[in-house]
Amino acid sequence: VTQDGLSEFAYIMGSYGGAISENDIGDLPMCEQGNNGYYMSVGCASDGSFTIDTFSDGYCLEREGTYDNLSSVNSIIKSNFKSCYNVYSSDSGSTWDYSAAGALIDASKPCTSLDSPLC
Repeated sequence: VTQDGLSEFAYIMGSYGGAISENDIGDLPMCEQGNNGYYMSVGCASDGSFTIDTFSDGYCLEREGTYDNLSSVNSIIKSNFKSCYNVYSSDSGSTWDYSAAGALIDASKPCTSLDSPLC
């Protein structure tokens, strides 16, 4: 589970010439109040795809529904990450810590059930 979210993942992948970048994602909400009185944040649909969901509380724990299906983002992910994705090649002439793999490991954080029930 990422604590920085989909936007940070796309930023890191884009920095290393990955299949998805910050430009593909745009400015996704991270538990921000919307114009309709609900809070909005990136969530997951029952099929595992990303959505923008609405929540009734400021902590984005009480989900109300789906605001947007993020079809363009999900299309990129399904097209490019449906099998193992090469984030490091020893033929590149650089060490793993200067690769997408190293950056993703460096940006990852442990998570406990206190952070999220998904942990």
